[in-house]
Amino acid sequence: MTAIFGLIHHDSSPVPPALILATRQSMAHHAEHGMETWQGKKALLGQALTRFWRNSARTATPEQDPARGLTLVADARLDNRADLANRLRLSSADLASLSDTRLLLYAYRAWGEETPRYLRGDFVFAVWDGKNQSLFAARDPIGIRWFYYNAGPRRFAFASDPAGLLELMEEDPCLDLDTLDGFLTFQNNAPIETTLYQNVHKLQPGESLRLRDGALQTFRYWQAENITPMPLPKDPREGAQVLRGLLREAVANRAQTTDRLGAHLSGGLDSSALAALAAQIQRQSGGQDPLAFSWSPPLEMRPLQDALKNRQPLRVDCSGLVGCDDE
Repeated sequence: MTAIFGLIHHDSSPVPPALILATRQSMAHHAEHGMETWQGKKALLGQALTRFWRNSARTATPEQDPARGLTLVADARLDNRADLANRLRLSSADLASLSDTRLLLYAYRAWGEETPRYLRGDFVFAVWDGKNQSLFAARDPIGIRWFYYNAGPRRFAFASDPAGLLELMEEDPCLDLDTLDGFLTFQNNAPIETTLYQNVHKLQPGESLRLRDGALQTFRYWQAENITPMPLPKDPREGAQVLRGLLREAVANRAQTTDRLGAHLSGGLDSSALAALAAQIQRQSGGQDPLAFSWSPPLEMRPLQDALKNRQPLRVDCSGLVGCDDE
């Protein structure tokens, strides 16, 4: 998948070339279709690009508006392109020629920091405003895309992949042992706002940030509690049709890929329903059936799984190992 990264210096000191090289190397696995960086007096933005979505085929890396001093990097799939084009007064011909990231730049030009409220889809993006010397970034409401950051005394670094961020930090990463313990001991027990490093933070789903003059602020632009409820049909069969329509729309949005679609089958009804809908949508558009993937742990791992699930001591025969007790 596409990944983004960046560095903002609080002074005008140059970014060491070795730092850029190390970051590019750590993000190379995201760059099937290339990696580009843009550098200003205080800011460095980069994008490792894999053109997975059809609307990313014409994506520039990064997107720029020199007249307004804006530079944008994004990993985005926008599902409400027609609605955005209507609000921005773009013709259908104009829309057809725009990538999602270019459309995102147009949206930011129109709405600034309110832009995330108008977007629907999976996205993370960052915009450097050279005229105001400020950075704005946002993460989608569900949190499908990631945004990690480190706010050091001399520079602010961010990346959608922790590997890239660790290279950009001015301080060594410091493990958060409490979070690590919670993660390893009981699944999903670690607080959502933490990472495995004390000095690495992440934007929450539905959250944005602003960095200006070294001051960092985060904002909640979306909350599930603020969603306007849909009116419930009196007939349950009508409700089922509405739900099916929404589910089909969601699957169709995610089926707009440049390569063959894949589906992860877990054995439950949800993944099976999604795979069936995806296959139906692909056949109707003349595409290939999705590839299905599934997995199962080896038989020898099942006693370990059962012991962990039941929080019981696990007896292992390791008599053939030197210096090993019976348990």
